[in-house]
Amino acid sequence: MTGECSAIIVGLFAVAPLQAQSRWRPDERVVISDFSHVQAVAAGPSVVYAATTEGLIVYDRRFKRWDLPVTRQDGLPDAPVRLSLTDPADESLWLATDAGLAHYSRQLHQVDVLPGGPVSDLMFDRDDPIRGLFVRTDRGWEMLGRGQMMGSGCLCSCVQFSGGASLRETGLKVLISSSPCLP
Repeated sequence: MTGECSAIIVGLFAVAPLQAQSRWRPDERVVISDFSHVQAVAAGPSVVYAATTEGLIVYDRRFKRWDLPVTRQDGLPDAPVRLSLTDPADESLWLATDAGLAHYSRQLHQVDVLPGGPVSDLMFDRDDPIRGLFVRTDRGWEMLGRGQMMGSGCLCSCVQFSGGASLRETGLKVLISSSPCLP
């Protein structure tokens, strides 16, 4: 009888944490952490992002208030952040990490991660920032066009230059041609 009673008590303790986690909405939880170790900062006209060792903190410059932190529980990668860049189209955030590329959409409160090894640099074309993000990896510069990150699993490795020439990586070869990149 004592064995059955202890098994029931252990079973109750094993179920209790699961029930406690499911009744809290994300805006009702508090993450108590140290966000003072900043790895990268990015700013847009109305928002400032700081990527720290414990997560992402966001300051809304229009309303002069801090948003809730974005942490690993929200999908932020565990890898160290090398640099960050604010997207000029929607003021979302791009993070270059040791494990790949991450994108945070503040409007959706959504983190998308594209693994693929260390990302060493990020940039947008000054004259055409809407076209996409340029990403520098150990394979060189690659372009990630708008909408390609969601479900694509890889970076687009085709860059078309203003004169009509294009640079396309196909397997291990790099082709330079005057024809536009194929989809």
